[in-house]
Amino acid sequence: MFDVNVKTIKKWITNGPMDTKPLGRHAALEDEIEIQLIRMLIEKSNNSQGLTQKELLNFINENHHKILTRGWVNYFLLRHSDEVKKARSFPQEDQRMLIPREFLKEHLILLYKVFHGRCAELVFNLDELGYSEWQSRSPKNVIVSTSIDPSNVYHSVKRSLTHMSLLVCISLAGDSLTPMLITKHPISEKFFEDGLRQDEDVSLRQRNPPYMSSELFQEFIELTFIPYVQDVRKKLNKKKEPAILMMDSCRAHCSEKVLEILGKNNIIVYTFPSHTSNLFQPCDLSLFGTLKTIQKSMKREINQDKIKDYIMRILKAYESAATSFNIRGSFRKAGLYICTTHKPYTIKYDSFTLKKNPGFQILWNLNIKKEELSARRLNQKFGIINIDYLPKNCPVFINEIRPLNGWKNLPPCGKNTPI
Repeated sequence: MFDVNVKTIKKWITNGPMDTKPLGRHAALEDEIEIQLIRMLIEKSNNSQGLTQKELLNFINENHHKILTRGWVNYFLLRHSDEVKKARSFPQEDQRMLIPREFLKEHLILLYKVFHGRCAELVFNLDELGYSEWQSRSPKNVIVSTSIDPSNVYHSVKRSLTHMSLLVCISLAGDSLTPMLITKHPISEKFFEDGLRQDEDVSLRQRNPPYMSSELFQEFIELTFIPYVQDVRKKLNKKKEPAILMMDSCRAHCSEKVLEILGKNNIIVYTFPSHTSNLFQPCDLSLFGTLKTIQKSMKREINQDKIKDYIMRILKAYESAATSFNIRGSFRKAGLYICTTHKPYTIKYDSFTLKKNPGFQILWNLNIKKEELSARRLNQKFGIINIDYLPKNCPVFINEIRPLNGWKNLPPCGKNTPI
């Protein structure tokens, strides 16, 4: 009936039924070792140190001298699905990202009142990007205990690794100022052997620990930022036109001395609500992500000094990322668009761009109440923070009414919609 050879049928009858095979591939490791691995994975996940698949494979290779594959890990998790599982882990700082809805409303209104119609070439965003050669603050997939809520998985961020800080400043028109790179290593002539120009291509500074200080930030403001603003005003023939500097409210940025210097130079300082720079700051919305992607893809030089190689890769990546198209695209993601139909170029503000950001919608739907915040968070200022130092005739707000377009018909943010 099925056109099967008689010999084949006799063979089937003689051999009998085939033995059922166990689920998946062979274990590759002894049962005792797998039990130890399960205990280790659970212990690490309970201590906010969950391992990724790659980290687990490296651990097995180093401690048990077995070279296994990701496929083995998947079968390992399948066999022990009642004890461990995969989860998405976030840096522990993300637990602080709780913003009251009132702060989000106020920020959106201020953006229109402060930025809409301003001179695009005099609006800037400034921030630092931290570099650690082997440490990432990005979310990652880890293996955790089944007893852990997968929506509440975090990992600690190591700060003891080799670190450098890159201070960058970009304008809404698409320009980039000379960046400042801070390292704990001594600045020697070897960094400039290939033609790198100190304080023109980059301002290399030594500090231990290699993080921004009030003194270094003031130096950048006085020697790099303010001279650049003055040159732009001269080019536009608008010497009295106020400029705007967007930045976060970290202590090194917002010393009274710096706020006074900026105010006396007719520069408005605008800060974001605490812990929202990932939602509203142009640098965070696009440029820094592009920069990190380029830097990670660059090959390491074998014959050069490791520190020099590391610094050069950072600077080359920044030059590749900080194109005028990428910079303007970063501001567009923050809802700030350049209008080039007439000179000087001005800004158009679009609230829709920010409101459709998934991170914004999550915070909006959480509807955090002010009463849930600490006194420190409640008292942290945002918006224009140096108004006391600005010239009396400086037009701080140029739009005193809410925009008619874009405030009533909003993208979905749950049952309720903002403003």
